[in-house]
Amino acid sequence: MLKIIRFLFVPLLLLWGICYTNASEKFRFGLFTSFNYYRTEGDLRQFESIGDSVPKIVAGSDFGFSLGILGKYSFSGKIFVTASLGFAFQNSDNTLAVNLLDSIGDAICLREEYRLRFRNSRFVFNPELQYEFLPNLSFFGGFELGYNLPSNYSLVQRQECRDTISQNLIEYVIPYPNEGKPKYPITTQLDFGFEYRIPTAIFDLFELSLNAKYTFGFTNVSANYTSDINSFQLQFKFFPIYRKLSIVPLAKDTLPPSKQEIAIIQPPIPSLPVMSQNIELPAKRIKIDVVGVEDSGYAPAVVYYRREIAKHFVPLLNYIFFDYGSSEIPERYFQFDSNSQIDFSESKLFNLSLLDVYHHILNIVGSRLRLYPEAKITITGCNSNIGEEERNLELSKARAKAVSRYLTEVWGINPERIAVQERNLPSKPSNDATPDGVQENQRVEIYSETPEILAPVVNLDTVVFFSPKILRFYISKDTLHSILRTKLSFEQSQFSNFAIFEEKPDSIDLLVNNLLSKQLSVVNPIDYQWTSAIFDGKDTLEENVSGSIPVVVLPSERKNNLQKLSLLLFDFNSSNLDALQIQSLRKFRSIIQNSKVIEVAGYTDAIGNEDYNLKLSTERAQRVAKHLGIQNVSVVGYGESAPFVESRTPEGRFYLRTVQIIFEK
Repeated sequence: MLKIIRFLFVPLLLLWGICYTNASEKFRFGLFTSFNYYRTEGDLRQFESIGDSVPKIVAGSDFGFSLGILGKYSFSGKIFVTASLGFAFQNSDNTLAVNLLDSIGDAICLREEYRLRFRNSRFVFNPELQYEFLPNLSFFGGFELGYNLPSNYSLVQRQECRDTISQNLIEYVIPYPNEGKPKYPITTQLDFGFEYRIPTAIFDLFELSLNAKYTFGFTNVSANYTSDINSFQLQFKFFPIYRKLSIVPLAKDTLPPSKQEIAIIQPPIPSLPVMSQNIELPAKRIKIDVVGVEDSGYAPAVVYYRREIAKHFVPLLNYIFFDYGSSEIPERYFQFDSNSQIDFSESKLFNLSLLDVYHHILNIVGSRLRLYPEAKITITGCNSNIGEEERNLELSKARAKAVSRYLTEVWGINPERIAVQERNLPSKPSNDATPDGVQENQRVEIYSETPEILAPVVNLDTVVFFSPKILRFYISKDTLHSILRTKLSFEQSQFSNFAIFEEKPDSIDLLVNNLLSKQLSVVNPIDYQWTSAIFDGKDTLEENVSGSIPVVVLPSERKNNLQKLSLLLFDFNSSNLDALQIQSLRKFRSIIQNSKVIEVAGYTDAIGNEDYNLKLSTERAQRVAKHLGIQNVSVVGYGESAPFVESRTPEGRFYLRTVQIIFEK
């Protein structure tokens, strides 16, 4: 065994050295080792010398190990193929003890034991398909194909007998003859499990992944005997950190990243000669440049900022949300006293924020029911179906009645125009596995066949335009040191610190609206700091480069002719358009098609994975643009990166599940 390990050790180190200098992001090499717990089992009747009248199943548990090299190829950011080649060692000791009543001469035998020992040393080839369903956490499955090295086995029968005359204990040991080498020196197994990649480098030398996997299959021990083999394995994968800094110039005619891409991405480094906005000392080992990315190419790193006032068509969310276990309408909803005179009109909502408009929903519905005396509504109470709300239809009914009572007592609506219903979970529930989803299911839903009752509300909003939308920070080509990890941080006086952490980046792209907001009264320059851990051949050092990007405020260019539609509120985790949404879009199709469309933007709440939300918001924007026939305009998904309302409340999260269309009349 030691000879085999020594024989493998040198080529393993040699291959790892090759991996160390020739790794890439797509295809990587590494080493692995694992600690294995085996469970083997087989029927002794497979041996010709064992009688087959009684089943004789031997089983045993033991430990082993394996080590070798592996390669990993990335098809995408989430799907990988890995293949490993290595050596596995296992010593198996299987036993079977049975009680019996037999005699040998003057001795009575009460117990016999069969013991099968064999060594399973083999070379193993193991391809696997891997899917990363959460950041750094993957599920994988594959098979193992092993070639068994020559090994001996022994099968012994041991009987415990007692002499009937002297009452002495007598043991009979019967060795069975070796039946020959295996016919098929092949081990085949299927495997599946989970892998966790530790997100930080170990000693700045290698990356480490931990695998927990289960395998099951069989191995041929002798000419006639085959044993089932199952194992639980804890595997460690080591990938050396790629030290060589590879910089690939970007041709001048290369298109910049599309707006559908993630806010922070890893594009190639531009080769354009741009003016650096940095303040750096001559002794710095790294140099950072900044460039703006436009649809037409690259621009100096200066951000132009302009605010416009737009007429905003706000969708009326037809839900009222309740506290857990309560049927009282929360205080954040604007309510009048039934004994006081109502001083309300929708024109007074014109300068309110989006959520303040929504919090008048009871008064908006009440005033519209007065305006349309033939209209009727249906009020459905729901609950979260968890804890004290589980199957609590009385609570759902009480919530619906609370809304109905406000409309009848305060707004004087005839109760015959209001149908009250109750159910447990809503017909389209949010994810009840999260606290936010549970809170969103505690609601009352309002529906009406009269479109005017739940039609959008018109108010004013501020629209901000940035140019460029993307800032690209990249390492200058004359930087020859190896970057191990990087932190790009920003400290604005009007915001808390904002930072991006990346492993070995050539460049980092940032959406400007992650730094600047439409609420700003004073816009300061964007101060940044690039902090890199670099390897200079012997030591790991940390180096900082600071800089400042000017922000220029431009005057308004429009004359109150800018409009914004936020007509669609999507269901949780959905980009599908239902019949009511399509009907709403049809009303504005002619207006939009005859106008200059500036942007179609999709958004999501902050529940779930950030990458997934970005994709979902893009799908929402693309579906709306396709349905309206909008072409050759900016169709972008912002995901959860640019929230325009607070997401602490359920109504805030619902309003973020939207698509906004900005156009000019």
